[in-house]
This record gives sequence, structure tokens and C-alpha cells, in this order.
Amino acid sequence: MGERKNGYQVKLFNVQDLCLIKLKITCADNKCESANPTKSEQFTPTQFVPQPSSVDMSEPSCLESENVNSGVNDLNPRPPEIENPNVLLDLDLDQESMRMPGLETLDLSRNQIPNDLMSNFGDRLFQNLTNLHQLELSFNSFKSMSSKTFLYNRNLRELFLAGNRFRQFPFNLQYTPNLRVLDLRFNDLITLTADVRYSLDKLATDNKGFNLYLEGNVLSCGCHDIQFLLWMKLTIVNMDLDRNYSCIDTDGVSRHTESITDLGAYWRKCTGESFLWFSIIMFCLMFIGFLLCFFVTKYKTYIISGLLNLFSETFLKKPSNYEIGVFIGYADRDYQFACHDLRQFIEDTLGLTTFIRDRDLSPSTDLASATVQAIDRSWRVLLVVNETFLSRERWFLFMCRAATSALTSANPKRIVVLVEDQLRHRLPAELSRVVLEENIVVTRGNFLDYDLKEKLRTRLVEWNHLTQV
Repeated sequence: MGERKNGYQVKLFNVQDLCLIKLKITCADNKCESANPTKSEQFTPTQFVPQPSSVDMSEPSCLESENVNSGVNDLNPRPPEIENPNVLLDLDLDQESMRMPGLETLDLSRNQIPNDLMSNFGDRLFQNLTNLHQLELSFNSFKSMSSKTFLYNRNLRELFLAGNRFRQFPFNLQYTPNLRVLDLRFNDLITLTADVRYSLDKLATDNKGFNLYLEGNVLSCGCHDIQFLLWMKLTIVNMDLDRNYSCIDTDGVSRHTESITDLGAYWRKCTGESFLWFSIIMFCLMFIGFLLCFFVTKYKTYIISGLLNLFSETFLKKPSNYEIGVFIGYADRDYQFACHDLRQFIEDTLGLTTFIRDRDLSPSTDLASATVQAIDRSWRVLLVVNETFLSRERWFLFMCRAATSALTSANPKRIVVLVEDQLRHRLPAELSRVVLEENIVVTRGNFLDYDLKEKLRTRLVEWNHLTQV
């Protein structure tokens, strides 16, 4: 793709990516315009054009068809020689053609450069322009570019990216430590991330000033971008429009950033509902946790029994597993009610055997040990609680402790308590804690009516139903 002139190679630039681009070149010594040899002139090493410092590739034109030649010294490469610097029709942006390290200003605006070129090869386009100070890439409809596009352009001071379609900040600011002007007007930016904001503040501090232009972007001023709004008010970065940009709030309403004067109140409005729901959820969790602790503490035996029953119903014991059907605990004053009325109903109607100390123990028997043994051998322990029974504190407590110690997960509803209504609150805590509420039956004195009989029937006989927790 080249020819020889007097022993030196001349390369033609014919590239598809940037078609029909008008090119103007100016140099630091203002001698570029007079150093344009014609085709008839001889090409010698002394006729190389001085290195350009400014290239304007704006205003595309496809009306003419000319080639641009660049001279390249094989032994000592130099900047390209351009036969006609006014019109550039085809340009090959490879490493050879863009080897102009002295170039300071480059204008590529309004050229409809393919987005894929910037996204996939952006880090290679400008890698040889190490002295570039000003770059114009506005109005090319870029949606994205490689984050390393300016990896080799550490001297870049002014960058113009207006009129594109960036929704996010397009490049990494750590590669442009000398950047002082950044034009992002009329893009689709919504917000700036915390990392970008930090980098902008650092550039403003290190370079003693930084100008950022965001006009024409519809920013977000919703609840998720409060930190961004706060940054715009406090940053030392110079911004256009007095930092008053159009934005959309959480409710989808269009407003301006300066209309949000009290960020503290705005934050409370945004977070108030969230904190309310958080508080409600935390309260519910605490309440549920309290209930779980309460029920586990009070009904531990029944819970274990119920869980075991889910896996093996045969684990729970039946009346046939015990020698005695019902152990009846009572005070001496209730002898008639316990030994006659209750005993007769349980034995004759319910068909269960009973244990009554006045009938089944001899006077010489140790009452305490015999009571414990009888409770261990009984399917149910029925305690008849009245004022007399409670007044015998030591014996009553012994009876309660013997009954509660016999309570197991294999027979979780073993204890049934008959208590008068006015004495319900005087039951010992150790008894109330382990006896299920439904097994504490309130009576109206020593009277065996129909209601009490039915309650005793369901609690003493129907074991299969009752043991389901």
C-alpha cells in the first residue's frame, strides 16, 4: 500500500472507519501550510513537513476523491507529509498512521465514528499521541468507550464528549491526571458513582481547578442518589449552570437539583418509610422470638413429644403401658369426693384403675416413697387442689414435684389438675410451667357435674387425640 520515491517509502492512508474527513493542520512554527510538495516534485529526506501540533478532522465531506500521502523514513520515522492538507478522504488509524507524538490538538467531532471502534479498540486509537492536550470527540453518538481509551494520554488537559449517548461515565480518570476540562453536556448520564466523584475531586485538588459540564443530562435526584446531590453542593469542582440541572425524583416528577434545598429533610423523607417498615419487621421478629422462648420454656415437653410424634407415633405411651390408670392426689378434707365420686366415675365409667393412698397403702408404708412409685406406675396423675391441700405446703409441694418429675415426652399430658377458680392463681409456678393450660380444669367445688365428667373423659381416656400437640 505504498511506493518508493528516491529510496524512501511513501504510504497511502485508505481507511474505512473514518470516511471523507476534512483535515486542517497547523504547526507550532506555522510553516506547515507552505511545505506541501506537488506530485511533480522530487521526494527527498529534507522535504519532510514539520510535526503538526493541531489537527482538525471535523466537518465530514464525501464530495471529492483525493488521496493523502505520508512519507515515512524507514531508518528514522518522522511525521507524515501531506500532499493536500485541506481535504482528507480516507484515513487509516493504525499505529503507523497515528504516530504523531508531538500532536497537541485533535478534532474528531461530528464524524459518526462507529461505537464499536471506541468500545473495542479505544485504548489503541490514541496510544501514540502521547503529547495530546486537547481532544474533541463531540457529537459522534458514542454509547460507550473502552475504560482505557486514554491510557497513554497522560498529558490530556481538555476533553470534549458532548452530544453523545453515554449513560455511565465513559472512561477511567486515573489515566488522565492532568485533565482540567471535561465536557459531558447533552448525554444520557443519570448519576456519577462514588469512585468517579472521588476522582473528580482529586483532579480538582491536584490541578488546582477542574471544570465539569453536565448541561443537557437528565440526572436522577431520587432517594438512591442523595450522596450525588450532596456532592454537587459541596464539591470544589467547577460546574456549569450553577449546578442547577434537570432531574427526575423518586416519584418520576421532573424538577431541578437546586430545588432540593434541605437534603437532611429530603433524606428523612426518603428513608422514613424504609425505617418504619424496618422497625415494624424488627418488632415482629422480636415479638415472635419472645413468644418462641416463652412457649419453648413452658411447653418444652409437649413440643418434644409433638415433634417425636411426627416421626413415630408408637413412641408415645398408651394406658396399657402402665400398671395404674389414674393416681389421685388429694387432701384429707376431700376424701369423700376423691375416694368415692371420682374413683367411682373413673373406674366404673371410664374403665381405668385408680390409686388412692387411703385404700392402697398400709399404715406402716413409707408415704413419700410409695407416692413416688405409684406416680411412676400411673398413666395419669390427677391432683385435686383446694384450700386444705394448699395449706399443707410441704406435702403439696412434694406431690407437685413428684408429678412433674414423672412428666416425659413419651407421656406429655400426664398431669391433670382440678382447682377451684379462686385458687387458680395460687398454683406453684413449677406446676403451671409444665402443665398444659387445657389440663388445668377449673371446678365449682367438689361437685362432679356433666361438664366436669366430659372434661375428665377427654383428658384421662382419649390419649390418642390428646397427645397430638
